[in-house]
Amino acid sequence: MKNHSLGASLLSIPPFELASKLNELIKCGIDFVHLDIMDANFVPNLAFNYETCQSIKALATAVPLDVHFMVTPRALKAILPSFFKLNASWMTFHIETLSSVEELFDECRRNGIQAGLAINPDTDLASLEPHLDQCRIVLLMSVPPGYGGQAFDENTFERIQKLSSLRDKKNLDFLIEVDGGIKLAIAKQLKTLSADMIVIGSDLIKQSNKQRYIQDFHKTET
Repeated sequence: MKNHSLGASLLSIPPFELASKLNELIKCGIDFVHLDIMDANFVPNLAFNYETCQSIKALATAVPLDVHFMVTPRALKAILPSFFKLNASWMTFHIETLSSVEELFDECRRNGIQAGLAINPDTDLASLEPHLDQCRIVLLMSVPPGYGGQAFDENTFERIQKLSSLRDKKNLDFLIEVDGGIKLAIAKQLKTLSADMIVIGSDLIKQSNKQRYIQDFHKTET
C-alpha cells in the first residue's frame, strides 16, 4: 500500500448502483474498500450484511477489504464467524463495546485478520492505551458513527497528533485510519499529519471524475 492510502466507503451508494459504482472506483484506482457493519443498536442504523459483503468481495478481488463493526457484543458474536470467510485485510471493533480485546484479537489473528480498534469522537483516547500494543490498526471516527454525509469534526486533527505521539512513544507500528465527513481538502490535511488510511464516502462517490479525484489525493506523494 502507499504511504497514505485512500479507501472508499460505499454507504452513500444506492443498492441498485452498488456494482457499477464499485467497479468504477476500482478502475479509477481506489486503494481499499471500507465496509460499515451496523446493527441498529450500537448505532441507530443498518448497513451492509454478510451477503452484501460477499457480493462486494466478489467484485473487489483486486483491492483489500477493511471491515468496520459498529455493533453490540451480542451481534458481533453472532455474525463474526461468517465475516471471517470474507478474507478481509483489516477489521476494527469499537472500544466502547468490548470487554475482552485480547480474546477477540486472538480470534482474528487465527483467521489471518489484522485487527484493531475504532473509537468515537467523544471517547477519551486514553481508553485505547492498554490495547495499542495489540492493534494493527486504529480507526479514529471524525463523526459520530452510524450515518454518512456528516460534517468532519476538526478536533480530529488534534486526536491524530496525540495518537501518533503515543505510537512513537511506545515504539508501536499500528496504522492510523480516519473516517467520517472527509472531503479532498481535509484528506490532504490528514496526509500532512500521521494518517495512514483515509476513508472518503459521499464526497468521492458524487464526483463525475473519480479518477482525477483519486490522483489528486495521491499526487504529492513521493
